[in-house]
Amino acid sequence: MELYKLENDFLRVTFLTTGATIYTFEVKPLNYRNIVLSTKDISHYKTPDNGYFGASVGPVAGRLKEGKFLLNGVTYHTEQNEKVTNTLHGGFHSFAFKEFNVLVETNDQLVFEYNTAEDEGGFPGMMSLRVIYTLKENGLELNYQARCTKDTIINITNHSYFNLDGGGNILDHTLKMNATAVYELDEKQINIKPIKVKRNSVFNVRNDRKLKDIVLNEEVNKAPTMGLDHLFMVSDGVLTLTTKDLALVVSSNYPGFQLYSTNFPPKFPLINNEPVNLYHGLAIEPVALVTSNTFEYKNLELKALDTYEKTITYEVIIL
Repeated sequence: MELYKLENDFLRVTFLTTGATIYTFEVKPLNYRNIVLSTKDISHYKTPDNGYFGASVGPVAGRLKEGKFLLNGVTYHTEQNEKVTNTLHGGFHSFAFKEFNVLVETNDQLVFEYNTAEDEGGFPGMMSLRVIYTLKENGLELNYQARCTKDTIINITNHSYFNLDGGGNILDHTLKMNATAVYELDEKQINIKPIKVKRNSVFNVRNDRKLKDIVLNEEVNKAPTMGLDHLFMVSDGVLTLTTKDLALVVSSNYPGFQLYSTNFPPKFPLINNEPVNLYHGLAIEPVALVTSNTFEYKNLELKALDTYEKTITYEVIIL
C-alpha cells in the first residue's frame, strides 16, 4: 500500500493505492480541516472492518439479493459477504481491497488501474478499471472507466464518509437534494420498490433539512438500518451537505444516492485519535439503482468491450 497526494492553494487530498481510496480531504484555509473519516491505522483499509472508508467499491456497489443475478439467461452466483445471503459492494473481492497501480501522476491528476482475474468474485469476464482523480480549484473530480471481456453488470462508486466539521457528529449538518423517491427495504436491506417522496415525508429534502430530523426519526431509526442507509432517486444528480461554515456540493451522472449515517461505527481510532462515534460521518455514494425481485439488473448491464464511464465531482465552498 502506498500513499499519494494532490495539492493546490485550497485543498490537500491524499490517496491510498489499496482501493484507489480517498484517505484524507483537507481544506487548507480552515486550518487543514479533514472533512472525511480517515482511519489512523491504514492497514484497516485492506478489510471491510472500517466500513469501506473512502474506497472505490464494486464491481457492483450496493446489495445483490441472495448473491446472484440473471444475465443473458444465465444465473451467476457472487460472494455472499453480508447478512448471510447478500453480496455487498462486490463481495470479498471488492475493488475496495485490491491494490491498484498508478499509471499517471501529475500535479493535478492521479490515474489508478486494476485488472480483475477471470470471473473474479463470481462476476463474468476480466474487467479493467481506471479511477481518475483530478484536482480542481475548489474541488475534486472522479472519473471511472471500465471495460470487460464478457457481458456483466457494473455499478462503481466512491464510499467516502463526510464530516464537514472535522469532528463530532453530523446530526446538525443540513442535507438538500431533489429526491423524487426513496426505496423501501426488506429485513436484509434489499431495495424492494421506490416510494414517492411527498411533501410531508421524513425524506423530503428538497429544502435544507437537518440530518438529525431524518436520522433520529422513528420511521428511520429502526431495524434493520437504525438510521439512514437508504437509496434515493434524484432528478438532477446533485446533493448539497452544509455545516456552519462549509458546504459540499456532490454532482454526478448517476440516478441515485445511497446515504449511510454511520449507524454501526467501526471500532478503530481515526487519524486524529478520536474513536469513530455513532453518526460520525455521512457516506455519500452516487449509484445506479440496484433493485430487482427477478434477479435481472437491466440498468446495470455492460456489454462486452463497451466502455462504462461515470463521473463524480466534489465542490467545497467556504461560507
